[in-house]
Amino acid sequence: AQWPTIVRLADFDYDGVKEAMTVVGISNTGTTDVRYFENLGTDTAPVFQFVASHPFGIPVYAAPWQFVDIDGDCDLDMFLFNFTMNSAPLRFLENKGTPKVPWFGDSQPQLNPFGFSTPVNASGSQLSSAFYQFVDIDDDNDFDLVYGGRFNNTVGDENYYFYINADTSGNGTAPSYSAPLVNPFNLPQPAVDAWIFPSFLDLDCDGDWDFFATNAGKGIDYFENIGTASAPDFGFAPAASWYLPAPELPGFLTYHWGDWIDIGGDGDLDLLYGGSHLIQFYENIANGTMACQANKPMYDQCTPPMLIHRIEKSPFAEIKVTPNPSGGIVQLSFSEQPPNDYLLIVSDACGRIFIKEKHENTQNLSQMLDLSSLSPGAYLLNLCNKSGNFCSKIIKI
Repeated sequence: AQWPTIVRLADFDYDGVKEAMTVVGISNTGTTDVRYFENLGTDTAPVFQFVASHPFGIPVYAAPWQFVDIDGDCDLDMFLFNFTMNSAPLRFLENKGTPKVPWFGDSQPQLNPFGFSTPVNASGSQLSSAFYQFVDIDDDNDFDLVYGGRFNNTVGDENYYFYINADTSGNGTAPSYSAPLVNPFNLPQPAVDAWIFPSFLDLDCDGDWDFFATNAGKGIDYFENIGTASAPDFGFAPAASWYLPAPELPGFLTYHWGDWIDIGGDGDLDLLYGGSHLIQFYENIANGTMACQANKPMYDQCTPPMLIHRIEKSPFAEIKVTPNPSGGIVQLSFSEQPPNDYLLIVSDACGRIFIKEKHENTQNLSQMLDLSSLSPGAYLLNLCNKSGNFCSKIIKI
């Protein structure tokens, strides 16, 4: 059987912009074609250029599914696509290179490296197919794990399984996982018997993770986080749903195969995703909100995102960051009056957040930012709200 193309975006070479990796030709034979594209532009105006197949020593059997710094050494480790649970709940390749030069060629796949217990249903049957995503669901700067999947029966007994990372190191170097929580954070049991794919992103730029649950072959549910970053609450009923006729959307060719990036710098996340032998781009035209809202709890027959080409102006205009590099305090100088409310985030290339500030009812043209608590290195400064964003690399010396 031929699977769709996987698209993954990450800063593989620690240069402050996201590169692209595609996985073509996943099949039951276990061979894949992994292709790497360098970003010659920026995150908001990317220019992807093909560089190599199977880069960084990635073996031919490996199908990368997610890249995360699971061991806190600031390089991206690789977790593999794993359709069945027969071999292990998780397959992992450690990055033996550096943050700037990844290398997987000397790694052997580790099966279930952190001792996860396999999800089972009420009758004790093991989850027959499993799909997962790592996410810091409780805002403690380590990666928790969320499983979806499907039991091999015709009963709607699927659930969302959350494994909380109890790492006590404070720096993400000692992952340790609990037994799974079933449908926590005010999530309902999935409404259909289907393959469940979990995806998390901050779609409304309010500093917490929202949740996409793709029910392959059935549809997509979007749950807005109405809680906080450390105490999520997904509101039980989906804020919006797309349940459209197969096969184009939402069959297997849906959001879980793709990745999100703010093309154009207009403050919302757009989608690059893989279909069968092609990559498609969907622009978010909703100005930081969902394009359609369902009347809870009924599903709405919403129109999927439209394929268009349009770039909107960011509300932040030009911002000067001085001095840069800096040993401590930097000044943000706005060329125009900033928005009334926005979120300021400073993170590293591994996605770890070191500063997160919410600014409300402030319209000063100048703002001071203290970097003295950060270790020397490169960081990403991001200011965003529902209407747009501003991104810049800052160097701490």
